[in-house]
Amino acid sequence: MTTQHLSPTSRTTPTRGRRNRQVDDRRRLMALLSDALVAHLGIVAGTHPVVLPTAFAVDAAGPDDGGTLYLHGSVAAGWLVPALEQDVCVTVTELDGMVLARTGFHHSMNYRSAVVIGRPRQVTDLAERAGRST
Repeated sequence: MTTQHLSPTSRTTPTRGRRNRQVDDRRRLMALLSDALVAHLGIVAGTHPVVLPTAFAVDAAGPDDGGTLYLHGSVAAGWLVPALEQDVCVTVTELDGMVLARTGFHHSMNYRSAVVIGRPRQVTDLAERAGRST
């Protein structure tokens, strides 16, 4: 089976630290997104940044190029309108284990995470909202 590579940009390519751990396999990204329960949405709301936990779903065959990442949001939510007018950052993390040491400074975590940057769109198509292909 051929690996589907992601297309990192200068905004999503690590430049230091643990860059050797970065994965560019789309199947592994989709597996992480399928496992995780909560996403964090980062936006600039007015004059300040804010990060909000939100429910999400992923559809590898969704209508957007490369699949669709759906974020839950109410039309009454104050953050929704600004989010639709700018690039946003969505982060998903799955904690796989804690590495405990004798001191807190030496504790660590084993985790998988994804950072997705892009411009959201409001889902207005009723079939897409219901989870059916359009």
